[in-house]
Amino acid sequence: MASWTRPGHLAQTVPTPTPTEEARPEPLPTATPAPPSESSSPGGETPREEVPPLTPVSSPVLPVAIPYNDMNVRSGPGTDYPVIGMANAGRPYPILAKDVAGDWWQVEYEGNVGWLYAPLTQTQGDVSYVPVAEHPLPTIVPTPTPTEPPLPPPQVTLELTADPPWAIPGRQVTFHLTIRNTGVINLEGVRVRDELPPEITPREVLSPRGDVYIEGQVVLVDLGDLPAGETLSLFIKGDVLPTAPPGGVIDNIIAVSDAVSLRSSVGVSLPLPPAELPPTGSSIPCP
Repeated sequence: MASWTRPGHLAQTVPTPTPTEEARPEPLPTATPAPPSESSSPGGETPREEVPPLTPVSSPVLPVAIPYNDMNVRSGPGTDYPVIGMANAGRPYPILAKDVAGDWWQVEYEGNVGWLYAPLTQTQGDVSYVPVAEHPLPTIVPTPTPTEPPLPPPQVTLELTADPPWAIPGRQVTFHLTIRNTGVINLEGVRVRDELPPEITPREVLSPRGDVYIEGQVVLVDLGDLPAGETLSLFIKGDVLPTAPPGGVIDNIIAVSDAVSLRSSVGVSLPLPPAELPPTGSSIPCP
């Protein structure tokens, strides 16, 4: 009887494939880790840097000026500047600046600045670093020139009359002017001007003093000065024209002035006689 024998294990040799060359990728850059610092914690966490505490800076201490006695505080370094207040004796006033000569301290005063005369104060603190202040020059107020009180206005009384007090055609009329200086000042350069109405022709002027001018209907009399309290009279004569209309009124106005401010006038009215009335009615025979 034929028998089957199990064949033994046969090793099969598989040829190793020859690798083909392929393009190799470029290596990526690798970050180099920083060496751990001495202060790094074991867990890898970096602690916060400690900020050193701030050192307080002390503010510079201003020197002070202390008045020996109560004294004036001025708006500038000098007696030409106005007084703006009073500094109390023994009270310290912080010094801000000084003038060029070092005779005055600029200090804090009532929330503002003022100036103290240095020789009348004592100082505390270092004043060697006090700066020189720029300050405006004082405003010089001119002393007002005394003026003389104004003179009172001139006071005169004028009076004008006519003789006769009516105008008769063909007759002469005389105007009498009286001037009284009732004020307290003398009148200078007193002038009388009378422009007579056309119904009267000027003839003659009688004046105690001064110069007389007659130009047409205008009469001028320069009397000169009239002292206070003095009274002066003059007369102007004229002829009433025969042709003056009857029943009318003639007005004559005379002006008086002086060289300063006197302006005054006075007038008079002259009635003319009425015209003759025609006869009225008739005679009635008696029975």
